[in-house]
Amino acid sequence: MGRKAYVTTMQFDPSMSVRQVLTNHEIYSFIEISQNNQNSRGGKGPAHWDNIMNWRKKIATHSAGPMPMNNEKVYGSGEGVNYSAGTETEAVNRFWRNIFAGCAASRFHRPAETWGSGINKRVQINLDPWIYMDSLKVKWLDIDNLTWSEPELVKVEWEGYITDWGKRGSIKLTTPSNRSYLVLLEDVD
Repeated sequence: MGRKAYVTTMQFDPSMSVRQVLTNHEIYSFIEISQNNQNSRGGKGPAHWDNIMNWRKKIATHSAGPMPMNNEKVYGSGEGVNYSAGTETEAVNRFWRNIFAGCAASRFHRPAETWGSGINKRVQINLDPWIYMDSLKVKWLDIDNLTWSEPELVKVEWEGYITDWGKRGSIKLTTPSNRSYLVLLEDVD
């Protein structure tokens, strides 16, 4: 159909995924390390971060040059009934470690009772602007095209009174389309 397909491999051992792709870099377009995002096959806490940094170094110094590293599944749900998957708190921590480690993609695994948090309320993109403000300027960076959207003014929805310690504010962030974006939020108050 005249379209290029990008492929990879996902092994149960994330080190094997990295090794397989680097050995066969002419076949594969990116590295999938999702299995690092669970207790039984990957790492928890600092070990999770160390794994990513180790693979990132191997990829960056490989003769074929660097390539994207993705996390299509970040495991973890609830209180961690399934030891292999881990807790939802660990899933959230893994998600952010993936982002800050420079991974090209990271998303939560399906919303099943024992494996993932998927679209659970806690992992949706609602933001609580803890500092009291009435509105924010929102700009989206289209990752594929490296272009910024026009700024949009978004009102903060507050519950409770400003003098209450428990007063909560939130805004709902929705990407402009089903593409990859970064968001920039600026206080305009």
